[in-house]
Order: sequence, then structure tokens, then C-alpha cells
Amino acid sequence: MSEEKVQKMYDFKNSDLSEREKAVLRLTEIIATDPHTLDDEFFAQLKKHFSDEQLLDLGVAIGLLNGLHRFLETFGVLPDSFQEGASCDLPRK
Repeated sequence: MSEEKVQKMYDFKNSDLSEREKAVLRLTEIIATDPHTLDDEFFAQLKKHFSDEQLLDLGVAIGLLNGLHRFLETFGVLPDSFQEGASCDLPRK
């Protein structure tokens, strides 16, 4: 993923990301902040882009990663190699 695309995620609602990508980011926001706001209208939007199986996979992944993040933040756990402003190297194919 390009740095430009990552930056668009911060203001995804006003970005030129695809509607599918915006739906995933909105779902992530809902799961992370207030799951009770997932209404029928938005669920119908999700169903335009994803199957039931894909939604289940997305929900589980978002929930697990959000929980892991909260745990790490709570206990101040950082990788030994973390440096402010640094990012990890991703393998290239």
C-alpha cells in the first residue's frame, strides 16, 4: 500500500478511495468506537460489496486487531526495534 493511500485513510470519508474501501474503514470505525451504531442501512451497503463470509472474516479481523492494539497500548508494549517515526520493512515480492 502506498504512503499516499495510507494518508487518505485518515480522512477516508472525503477521499477518493473506492466505496468498498470506505465501507471497510467505516466498519472498522464502528467496531472500534461504537458497535451499536451499525444500522440496517449501512449493513445493506456492506452487503453490496461483501458476502456474509467476507463480512464475518472482516469483523473477526477488525475485532481481534483492535483488541490486540488496546491490550498493547494499555500495557505500553512496544517492539524492541520500535523507533519514533519508523516503520517496519515489509517483504517485497
